[in-house]
Amino acid sequence: MKITIKGLPELNKKLQRATNMTEYGKQLRIGCLLVKTDAKSRLLNGHSVTGRLARSISSKIEAVTKTSVKGIVFSNVVYAPYEEFGTGSRGSASFDPSLPSTPAGISFSQKVGRPAHPFLRPALRDKTPMIEKLLAPFK
Repeated sequence: MKITIKGLPELNKKLQRATNMTEYGKQLRIGCLLVKTDAKSRLLNGHSVTGRLARSISSKIEAVTKTSVKGIVFSNVVYAPYEEFGTGSRGSASFDPSLPSTPAGISFSQKVGRPAHPFLRPALRDKTPMIEKLLAPFK
């Protein structure tokens, strides 16, 4: 008895891509954990009083399309953007252009406000070389 499978080369290619995507996702998850850990330590070694903001930092991997994923490090605490970017004229004055870009929709009022105490953007900036090394085999 002889069994033939039509489309076997295409199936093997798809399985190989899925395996590579799984490995890529694992490395991306490690990269997110690096950023998450760094951001938490910045908060806990800084001016954190309760630790709530640090405890709220999470990460996840999301599928963008069938062939791509993205890693996200975030906080669901309502005051996280104010801590990251500051408010008012003090926030505007403490803006650091060397950090990754400010998302659209962030603006500073004319009030005095609070200075920025960035924790996520510096963590991403400092861990980017490590993440690039982790993901280099997949380029």
